[in-house]
Amino acid sequence: MKAKGEKVDFIVPEKTPVIVNPVSLVQDGPNPDGGKALIDYLLSKEGQQTLANWYHIPISKEVESKTPLTLEKVIPHAQELDVDWVVQNYDRVRNEWRQKFQ
Repeated sequence: MKAKGEKVDFIVPEKTPVIVNPVSLVQDGPNPDGGKALIDYLLSKEGQQTLANWYHIPISKEVESKTPLTLEKVIPHAQELDVDWVVQNYDRVRNEWRQKFQ
């Protein structure tokens, strides 16, 4: 939208959650070779470019982010996430935001 002339910008709050998209291989899973191939793809330049095209922040220095955000800009603002709190409050917070913005 900024490229179209809108007066918007990315601002990273001093403390912000950084949500990662983890990937793992399940022990004794039905297709370990397929799982390893997926992980290899996601970590490859091509896979990182695919994720960047979806506005994810790439971890590869060879891939340019589609946003002005980079790991270097975000990591200093990352705060520890209390997963237990998230689990206990997820529905309540989601419903509050839905009521405000629907």
